[in-house]
Order: sequence, then C-alpha cells, then structure tokens
Amino acid sequence: MIEEGYSRKNPYCSGVVELKEGVRVDARIEGVDTNKPEDIKVGMALSAKFLHRQKEGIEKTYLAFEPA
Repeated sequence: MIEEGYSRKNPYCSGVVELKEGVRVDARIEGVDTNKPEDIKVGMALSAKFLHRQKEGIEKTYLAFEPA
C-alpha cells in the first residue's frame, strides 16, 4: 500500500461488503474520501471494480468496490 502512496496521512478504505446473494467479502473500497470518514455510510450501494497491479513483471487482479 505504501508503494501506491497510502500512509497515515493518506489512508485507504476497506470493509466487509455483503453481496445480494448473501455472501460477504472483505475488500478495498475506492472512490470515497478517507479524510472525511463521516461521509462513508454503512449500507451504501456499491459496485464491483477490479484493480490490476503489476510488480516485478507479474500482474495480479484484486477485487474492490466503489460507490454505485
């Protein structure tokens, strides 16, 4: 995460997301202002997003969510 510019002064958001099928997953939540946590609401509608990261020539894909 540090490589992506996240730190104590620039945090990222993660949470447990419950899908409509009833399954829960922990994932990163993109597109929210982590410096204003009061704006991040429990139960807010989210949509899936895939993050593609490459390190040392190996690409990995991670599941994330963003506000719908």
